[in-house]
Order: sequence, then structure tokens, then C-alpha cells
Amino acid sequence: MAKKLKTEKVKPKRSLTTRDGEARELDANFFSTAKPGRPKLPPALRKTRVTIMLDPDVIDAAKADGAEGWQTRLNAAARRGFRLHSTRKKVAKKVAKKATVKKRRRA
Repeated sequence: MAKKLKTEKVKPKRSLTTRDGEARELDANFFSTAKPGRPKLPPALRKTRVTIMLDPDVIDAAKADGAEGWQTRLNAAARRGFRLHSTRKKVAKKVAKKATVKKRRRA
């Protein structure tokens, strides 16, 4: 015998900006439902933690522009080297497009 699923009606979220692009006043309802932090990225956009051994001169070159962000610069160099520079943008566009389609279906 199949179980019946309870379906909840979800209210569409009210935009935080007006049609003119002005920010709405944040009321008590907003703060009662707000969650801290950013939403998680979809799995297709998340990065994977790895441990690799690199030559000291490679790390020095990556840190030459500044110690902060050197891993991001090294990742960008690897993407260029493997000719993957546009893949991440394409995946991000696909994820954004799917989110837009889901929002339209809810409305």
C-alpha cells in the first residue's frame, strides 16, 4: 500500500528589491526566516579538495602577485593549460538556467 505524501503549499518569496531596483525595508518576517551565510553551490560548481606536490618555484610564481589568492590563480593557470577556461562558466549558466525554470514552474 503506497503512502500518501503530504504536500505543502510554498509561498513564493518576495523579492528584496522593488521594480525600480530599490531595496525593500527588511521587516520582522524577513529576519524570522533568514538563514546565515550563503546557499551551498550545486555539486557541479563545487571544488574538490586535493593534495598535490608542486615544485617550490611553481608555488613562488603563484604567490608572486600576493600571498592571498595564490591557489585561485594556480587553478586559473591550470584551467588555461588544459583549455578548460570556459567550462566553469558554461556549467554556471546551466545551473542558473535550471534555477530560473524551477522558479517559473512554481509561479
